[in-house]
Parts: sequence; structure tokens; C-alpha cells
Amino acid sequence: FEGITFAHSEPTVMRQYMIPSCGDWAIYKGGAVYIEGGSERLRFDSNTFGPLGGNALFAHGYMKDSNITNNEFKWVGDSAIAFLGRAALHDATGGFYPQDNIVMNNHAHETGIFDIESSFFFEAISGHNQVVNNVMYNGPRAAINYNDGGVGGTILRGNLIFGHGRESSDHG
Repeated sequence: FEGITFAHSEPTVMRQYMIPSCGDWAIYKGGAVYIEGGSERLRFDSNTFGPLGGNALFAHGYMKDSNITNNEFKWVGDSAIAFLGRAALHDATGGFYPQDNIVMNNHAHETGIFDIESSFFFEAISGHNQVVNNVMYNGPRAAINYNDGGVGGTILRGNLIFGHGRESSDHG
């Protein structure tokens, strides 16, 4: 997917959210782009996400070796990017989770317009991803949220984060 504008989805606030793992955040399982398990080597490059009513890009289940690069996320109602795996006991056994993906060189601002529990990058029951050289600002809570212990191994490097935690005192 290259050079596409994803915009004008309905707000998801007040719809049924789920608590996806042993973390404390609830999330809407859906997005302007919704990836449902069993995908590899997807590429989202130089797209625009927004304005949107809910999540921009939501990967649920197995997604591997995919790249989310050089995109702009603006005026997003919920989270910009959400990775959520599946496991019987919230421990990611079985490998059915987003893994070995790269989120790089993205620009995200004005996220979480309708939902305070939102972020640029949300990860639950996932791991071994890379979040590198992104610029993210003007969000209500945490810019990056690991909702649980998950799998671990996700690398954060070179990101510029400011102006988050504007609507809560427990994140920054």
C-alpha cells in the first residue's frame, strides 16, 4: 500500500471495546486498515491516515516481516498503530502474534482525539518488532504503550516524542 489516503471513518468511541490482555487498557478491535492474522511481508509506505474516527492501522493475530514506514498519521480518533496477538493464556504461546515488523520514519500528531486510552504505537501479546526513528506528538496519554509483558524483544530507537500525556498525569 503506497501513496493512499485513508480518511473519514466513523468514530468508535462508545462502541464495544475489549481488554485484550493482562494490561489495563481497553481497545477497539478494528481500524481504517484492519489486518486479521495470517499475513506476511505487508508494506505500508508513504500513506496518509486521517482524519479518522478510530484506530488507523490495527493488526490482530499473526503478522510477520511487514513494514510500516514513512506514513503520516493525523487527527486519529484512537491509536495510530495497534498490534494485538492471540494466545490462550495471554502469554503469546503458539506464535500467533505480530512479530518481526518494522515501524519506521512515521510522523504522528493529533492522535487520540476521541479516546484518551490511545497511543501512536500500542502492543499487546506481541513482540520482536522495531519502532525506529518516528516523530510523535500531541496525544492524550502514552505515545508508546506495551499493554502487558507480552513476548518482549521489541526495540525502540531514535524516536522523537513530545506533547503526550496531555490528558492524564500517569503517562508521558
